[in-house]
Amino acid sequence: MILFAKRKFKLLTENIANNQNTPIPQTLEELEAFVQTQAIDCTCDICRPDLRAKGNCLRGKHLKFDLKKNLVPNQYGNVVFAPPRFAGIGEVPPETMHLTRMIIKYFDRSVKDLNNEQLAAREAICKWRDKRWRDIISIPKTQDGRDLVTVAEMRQLWKWFNVLFFGGPIRGVNFRWSMTLFHSGCTSFHFGIPHVKINPYRLGGSFGSYIFLELISTLMHEAVHAFLIHHPCSYCCSNRMDYGENGHGRAFHVLGAKLEEVFPRLLGLPLRLGRVESVFADWKYPVSLPSVHEFSEWKLQDDYGYETDEDVLDLCKWVRKMPDGTVDSVIIRHPERRLDFELVWSRSIDGSLEFYRRRRGQPRSRTF
Repeated sequence: MILFAKRKFKLLTENIANNQNTPIPQTLEELEAFVQTQAIDCTCDICRPDLRAKGNCLRGKHLKFDLKKNLVPNQYGNVVFAPPRFAGIGEVPPETMHLTRMIIKYFDRSVKDLNNEQLAAREAICKWRDKRWRDIISIPKTQDGRDLVTVAEMRQLWKWFNVLFFGGPIRGVNFRWSMTLFHSGCTSFHFGIPHVKINPYRLGGSFGSYIFLELISTLMHEAVHAFLIHHPCSYCCSNRMDYGENGHGRAFHVLGAKLEEVFPRLLGLPLRLGRVESVFADWKYPVSLPSVHEFSEWKLQDDYGYETDEDVLDLCKWVRKMPDGTVDSVIIRHPERRLDFELVWSRSIDGSLEFYRRRRGQPRSRTF
């Protein structure tokens, strides 16, 4: 009990800038330089597994996963991981980072090494993608997401995402549009039922004018939140670092980085979860700054800030070939723009986060 209290107090008194009056970073390069300057000790589950041992949680022994102990054959005749069994009544849910590392191993596999449930979900998503492909690669006449995708489609996509990437279905998923939502999306749980709301007008700028791709990425962003709220233990001291004050902690970035890598390979669609935005948007919260090791693992990218709509269209056509094996990686096609411009983050008049391009060498003109 004393060890638990000491560790909890230490976490509550941490400061993102180590009590230094440091200007808030406005670009990804400034953020990386800030992380390297602070050089805080890494407390991730790889460098400091002892922080998730005795004294981390008062609930008792957490559920542990070993995917290799539950193997099944799939339709290709390969022995693969069976869907994991999550904590039941009376069991203590798994620690957040243990769950995150496990689920990455579960979905980060070749198509022929997925289980039959995953293969069925992947096939359904690919059929839906092919059916809506013309809409996906077209710039819509409207900026209203409701005119592009129905509530039923979004709810079904979420269910398929849960089966393919997150170990299985979550009971009673509920999706709806919300025009009054300040952010692009929001996830909450009521009586164990997950609710996702997306503002069809407040979508990010990760894909330029291609709103359809924004909707898919925003839905996956919220699906990650739902997974990290629903399945892991929320009472661990380490959960404040791993889950984060606003859900954008260590687990979100580790899982999100891998999803952005695997999603195109399995489904032939680009995915951008807005993780750079989440870092700057949550800067006001007293969260821990990532270590140099973590910053490298998170693989934050701001490529979209240098793209034109033509670049996005080329990206879609390029990524579409990845499930066939003819293309194995996404190539950045606009390196010359990075030499002249940088992507700058700031807050608009209404307090929302926005980015703009600034010619390199210009002084700061806007602040948070």
